[in-house]
Amino acid sequence: MLNNDKYYQAKCSKIMIDRFSEIMFYEKNRSIKALKNLDTDEAKKIISDNLLIDKKRWDTDEKCITLIATQQPVATELRELIAILNITTELEHMGDHAEGIAKIVIMHGNKLLVKPLIDIPQMEKKQLLC
Repeated sequence: MLNNDKYYQAKCSKIMIDRFSEIMFYEKNRSIKALKNLDTDEAKKIISDNLLIDKKRWDTDEKCITLIATQQPVATELRELIAILNITTELEHMGDHAEGIAKIVIMHGNKLLVKPLIDIPQMEKKQLLC
């Protein structure tokens, strides 16, 4: 069982996951908006912000691994820490997808779209329903 200080750190990691997921939702929306508007300036900001997302993931992972190594949690606590590690990886991948969309916006430049964006906004609406 984790001592009180380490248990508090683990709970803080869970709170960080909630905040991290909010950031990823925001980044995804920013990338889609940049794509809709072909906003290359916003796309460049998204790409630079992805470095901060990567750092946040590695910081969270480091805290969890340190807790596992120093406190030797078992059962529920160990499963929670491993879940946090997996969740941060997936959230960071979402940031990579947002960065990929931003790179497409930059490659596309100010050229007109061949056809209007219909499917992506529909996918975004479906995602909001989940």
